[in-house]
Amino acid sequence: MLSTIGELDLRDEYALLPHTAVLSDVAKALSPVKNMAVLIKGKKKSEGIVGIVKTQHLLEAIRQGHDPTRYLASNIMKKGIMRLRNDMPIFDAIRRISDVNPDCVLVLQQKEGSKKRQHEFVGYLSPDDFRSLGGAQNFYPYDPVVPETVGEVLSHEKVSVKDEFSIVKSKTPMNRVALELRRPTTQFVLVQSKKKGITGIVTVQSSLVHFSNKKMNPIRTPVEKCMLRNVIRLATNTPVDLAIEVIEERRPDAVLLLNNDKSFFGLLSPSDYEVLKKYGTPEFEHDNSINNLELLLRRELSGRKEVPVVWQHGGSDLLLRTPELSVKQKDHNLLVLLPVECDQTGLQIMTFRYYLGSELQMEKRALADQSCDAPEILTKHWGTIIQRSIWYIVEKWMELDAPRGEVINGFGLSKEGFVMTRSVAKQTRLEVEA
Repeated sequence: MLSTIGELDLRDEYALLPHTAVLSDVAKALSPVKNMAVLIKGKKKSEGIVGIVKTQHLLEAIRQGHDPTRYLASNIMKKGIMRLRNDMPIFDAIRRISDVNPDCVLVLQQKEGSKKRQHEFVGYLSPDDFRSLGGAQNFYPYDPVVPETVGEVLSHEKVSVKDEFSIVKSKTPMNRVALELRRPTTQFVLVQSKKKGITGIVTVQSSLVHFSNKKMNPIRTPVEKCMLRNVIRLATNTPVDLAIEVIEERRPDAVLLLNNDKSFFGLLSPSDYEVLKKYGTPEFEHDNSINNLELLLRRELSGRKEVPVVWQHGGSDLLLRTPELSVKQKDHNLLVLLPVECDQTGLQIMTFRYYLGSELQMEKRALADQSCDAPEILTKHWGTIIQRSIWYIVEKWMELDAPRGEVINGFGLSKEGFVMTRSVAKQTRLEVEA
């Protein structure tokens, strides 16, 4: 498991440019999808890295009319830099970054053989790296309702598909598009023609490719010459699995959602799509064993990062050491042992017990202890939240065993450590419940 920030891969999301770099150099450096930021070196080697430029800073400068081929990147760089040692514990790093909220976090290590404790640059801690450390909330609350269509998922998750884009006409110049994209709430610009409706999209990343072209004049170039054109349309009543299948097959630049009358409803952004995929059939090899369930719990409780994660609730933080989670069996009880850590208790093991019954009973009912085996300060604040989150994942895992068109209506835990299930057709279950 990860214990210090130096164990992360910190060399994969940035580019380094000299102090003489201009805006077009920054645009070119940011155009690869992997690069989230450009780090600017100082005029002197001893100064090291003195600033950072991100996409929003670049787009704002272009919107203001600065010449991309002449205007220095150092004029727009942010200078709020925090430097951390690579041996700093993850929990300490999360706290320091959250308290200061710097523009940029650099990770350093002590030079080998250095007697003056000199440090050298190791890498850049990106926002994605910070989230993977647990610097973001990750919850999987218990929820018995399972949405079946795209529209139902969006409604259930309270996801808005109307808040991350703006619409411009096809003749709009690219410098106006830069104005739209630099707004914090706008991640995409949809391009609309008079006769065909929305025909293309400009993303932050695709715009950078064009802005890095020194022959392109942002004031004179219309957006229709720079837009991406692979656009697909899906109705909001499309089944979730079908929508995922179409999107994975077509790999579109934009997914437009339509109402039942075929009018425009909204844009399904990449982040919205990630929410949608949570309700699709998981891509996971299922063999009914508790060892298999252990792997899935580690993955899902960590937000599919498989690293320690910090959960936040009611003003409290709890570090979940998900890579160390284990699943065991005692008679027909499923035991989930989760190492956690907080200031008040230090490292503790929270044990959650679920009675599933035997493979001979095969009832659709499980019993759980009212409180888990852990100090009261943990059980009172976190016990129910984690208990329900674990059971939600266990239920989803058992549903993977059902053939297409059927649902689980019974389960039991065998002495050999396998969760056996029984399924019925969805229609049968609905008729019984009616």
